Formats: sequence, structure tokens, C-alpha cells
Amino acid sequence: MSDEVASRVGDIFEIELREPGATGYRWAIGRLPPAVRLVEEQRQTSAAGRSGSTLNHTFRLRASEPGDYQITFELRRLWEKQSVEVKTMKVMARA
Repeated sequence: MSDEVASRVGDIFEIELREPGATGYRWAIGRLPPAVRLVEEQRQTSAAGRSGSTLNHTFRLRASEPGDYQITFELRRLWEKQSVEVKTMKVMARA
């Protein structure tokens, strides 16, 4: 997966991250620019629904203004403050 996403202003774009199943670790948005909004997120098993399978966590977002933005995602357990991984994605929103 590329660390860059191109989108038109107002269009919904997706960022999909894989997360380990049955560990409690989930991707969460750590930092979202003011001009980018989360529309929806969804988690799906990637391998025939087996317990402990890797999950695909899909974030659907929309940019309201043109520009280059960075969105930071953190992989952590919801009850822990420390992330085990941080991923930054570059979003290029064009008119």
C-alpha cells in the first residue's frame, strides 16, 4: 500500500490498514487535519472469518478544501496510551 492518496475535494477516499485480529490492537486516527473529516470506518476479517485472522480496517474520509494533508494513524489497544505503531498518510486533495 502506498503512503499517498490522491482525491478530488468533496469526494470520499479510503485508507485501508491491516490490523492483527484477536489481540485488542486497533488502528485509530491520531491526528486529522481540520479540512479532512471521517465519514465512516469499517473492520472486516480478511481470511474466511477465522478467529484471530488479520482484519482490514477501512477509513472513509473526505477533504473539504484543496491541499496536501497528513493523517496520522496509531495502532494501539483502546485502554492503553502507548501506540505500538504509527503510520502517516499523505492526502493530496485537488479541486
